[in-house]
Amino acid sequence: MFRFYINPDTTQNPNGNNEVHREGCHKLPFGAILLGRYNKCSEAVEAAKEAGWTKADGCVHCCKSAHEE
Repeated sequence: MFRFYINPDTTQNPNGNNEVHREGCHKLPFGAILLGRYNKCSEAVEAAKEAGWTKADGCVHCCKSAHEE
């Protein structure tokens, strides 16, 4: 299992998404919020959406399988 985080700041994302990052990602920003431990990026993104982060999307660098836009 991996720790996943969500970036609450959407201003740096061209689509206004909250990016979900896996622990250790070189793009993980300061101030990211811990989502929890999951086996896959898609599970973390789904959990973020269920928690109210409706614009959650996987990071193109560390969560390519869950990256949509």
